[in-house]
Formats: sequence, C-alpha cells, structure tokens
Amino acid sequence: PEEFKRFLITFKEWVKTDNVDSITAHIHFPLRNYKTPEAFREKYDKIFDASLKAVVDSQRLNRISRNYQGAMLGNGEIWFSVINGHYKIIAINK
Repeated sequence: PEEFKRFLITFKEWVKTDNVDSITAHIHFPLRNYKTPEAFREKYDKIFDASLKAVVDSQRLNRISRNYQGAMLGNGEIWFSVINGHYKIIAINK
C-alpha cells in the first residue's frame, strides 16, 4: 500500500541517520532477541550494522514481499505488520 511505502521512506531515513528513538518507537516488543526497548537500544549498533543498513538502504519500494504475517525487507531480515493502526517491526532476523 502507498501508506506503507511512505512509512518505509521515513524508516530508511531513520536507519541512515541512526535515529534509535524513532526506530525503537516502531517496534512491537518483545522481539525474539530483544525483549524490551532498553535491550534493543543497548544493542542497536550490533543489530543495525553495515550489512543490515545496506539491506534497508537497498530495498526498492516496488519489491516489497508481503504475506499474511506482514511485509518483509530484503530476504526477511526485517518484518513489519500493522498493529493498532501503526506500522511496527515484528521481527529482526540476523
């Protein structure tokens, strides 16, 4: 959907500028390896390393895969879903 594409443009900018607070605000906790916002923030640099940032940066808006669980970036490195009317990260697979 167009709304998700607009969100993704913003998300890509957050990743590029390391806007940890905005990224964290759009995570549906708990994630498998990061149970709390604090745990995520503490490991942000290890999670969003150069390889994951490259996945986000190179994701083309017209090549987003979706299924019943949500939408994924890359080969499933990051999954998003709509929760309470907002796009949220539901998984980070590294």
